[in-house]
Amino acid sequence: MEKKASTQPLTQRGQMGWVTPPKALLSISRPANLVIVFCSVAVGAAIADAPFTHSALWLAALSATLIAGGANTINDVYDLEIDRVNKPFRPLPAGQITPNQAKWAALVELVSGVLLGWLVSPATGLMALCFALLLFEYARRWKRSVLIGNVLVSLSTAAAFVYGALAVNRPSRSLWPALLAFFFHLAREIIKDMEDIPGDRLHQAITLPVKYGERPAIRIVWLAFILLVATSFWPFLLGEYGPTYMLLMAIGVYPVLTYTLYRLKPGADARQLRQLSTLLKLDMAVGLLAIYLG
Repeated sequence: MEKKASTQPLTQRGQMGWVTPPKALLSISRPANLVIVFCSVAVGAAIADAPFTHSALWLAALSATLIAGGANTINDVYDLEIDRVNKPFRPLPAGQITPNQAKWAALVELVSGVLLGWLVSPATGLMALCFALLLFEYARRWKRSVLIGNVLVSLSTAAAFVYGALAVNRPSRSLWPALLAFFFHLAREIIKDMEDIPGDRLHQAITLPVKYGERPAIRIVWLAFILLVATSFWPFLLGEYGPTYMLLMAIGVYPVLTYTLYRLKPGADARQLRQLSTLLKLDMAVGLLAIYLG
């Protein structure tokens, strides 16, 4: 007798482990973040004078993107209970994908990213392996600690520029954008921690705003942005970046930082903080353009 086709929704079949909806797999990896990682690596290689036809540039960008996707996916696995409170719309708490499926997807992405890194060079392969392990440990353990998790994520995003420049054997050219990216992401990560206070507190994730309150967290954001602005002048003053870089920073980055600090107040609700976090994510594109054209 011929079996009838299943009439279950695709998401339900995915929950049972039969089919994993591609949309859920893409969503859990945070595609907007992956675009930023890909572009950061490409810009890191480009400012090291690599032409866009250089195969190492594209292999390194794809490698870093896969590692970032795997890290984002495994992060959601470990954050499942917290996200049930803070972000119930995410694929795992929404039931669009199972934890086991997410773990396998993360493993495939992380291993593929590391292997691509080794195809570029032993140096990029070693760096890829180190950051894949670092980001896994971040998700498993360090994310729920005061500032350590914030610093590790900021370090990994800054490393994208170094990774791109290392792929074309000129890592020293990437140090300024890496430093700027570190301060930018450190501030944004703390704002995201402020947004996640309810779920973090419920599940005993000891982040900076949970342990010390919102005011000290806001002070760290101020400090990170002040260091970012101060640092951003040096490559221009040293003649490494030109007027275009400084103009784009002045009209496209500094006003966003100022607006964020103006809106960042104790007691801000999760929606306001999410808006600020999204605004900063969009502003990363302006910063990338400034560095590339600089």
